[in-house]
Amino acid sequence: MDIREFCEQSTGTWFVQRTHYDIDGQTLDSGKADIAAELVGMSDPQVAQLCQRAGIAPEAGWICVKTSWDTAPDPAKPKATGSALLLLLPDADGPDVTGQTGRIVHANLRELDSSDALASGSYRLATDALSLTIATESVLWEERIWFANSNLRMRTVHKRVGDRVQAAFYSEIRRVGT
Repeated sequence: MDIREFCEQSTGTWFVQRTHYDIDGQTLDSGKADIAAELVGMSDPQVAQLCQRAGIAPEAGWICVKTSWDTAPDPAKPKATGSALLLLLPDADGPDVTGQTGRIVHANLRELDSSDALASGSYRLATDALSLTIATESVLWEERIWFANSNLRMRTVHKRVGDRVQAAFYSEIRRVGT
């Protein structure tokens, strides 16, 4: 599977259950949400704006995934919604021994006009999982995504903000027939 196929397999609407642990504060939290993921063309106005802000050429072979989330399925939590764009550009060299690699650019759409909106990093797609690493001046975000089957996706996130460390596990079930 290449990165485009992985992104295509990730499209759709997903019911998400999350467990989040703040290691330093030793607090545990869980929640539920709906996530929708879609491939977006490079001619989309938000994608064009992101490309312009990031100084990248839209015709360079980027793959764009737009995700939207809504915590409405969890009545015990305050409602939160939002959306983000993730651009992925495979390395020109193609896959190496450890898998396919490339660059990523991420932006929360609510903050697209902000100078802090962009985060960049890298990805590695191995045979069993996609690993993302995104770094800003203050945050290091490492995420691993894999499929147990075509309708069950899992994610782990390790986030470091300064000296604070957080970890999360997500199980995501594809909503079919909706």
